[in-house]
Amino acid sequence: MAGNIDNIKESIDKLSLKDMKEVYSHLQYSIEKRRKQEKVNAIKTMRKMAEETGLDFDDLMREHFGIDNNDGRKGKLPDKYIHPDDPEKTWSGRGRMPAWMTDYIERHDSYNDKEDFLIHQEEKEPSAQ
Repeated sequence: MAGNIDNIKESIDKLSLKDMKEVYSHLQYSIEKRRKQEKVNAIKTMRKMAEETGLDFDDLMREHFGIDNNDGRKGKLPDKYIHPDDPEKTWSGRGRMPAWMTDYIERHDSYNDKEDFLIHQEEKEPSAQ
């Protein structure tokens, strides 16, 4: 393979500037095409691994990476925090802390930080002061 690459390099060196630009353009296109195919192959491999272990690939992507569809685009992140009195008010934990949370912390002594609003807090009760 190394010999082939050396031959290609020698051939390129003999090209005109115009032809080099054409080869360069084609090479960029080929690299991008290969990169996309490698991504597809990686997703297929991960799907197969998840299936072999009895896990649902889409659930894994959604739960751990916030990815909500098969093409890798990020969807709505899952809610991580919830208002103790109004379950309609939730927050994923990304971005600025919502006003309802800061207000609640200011008004209630038993809530000191965002960890007190975790949705899954079986093992954790509101902070004691």
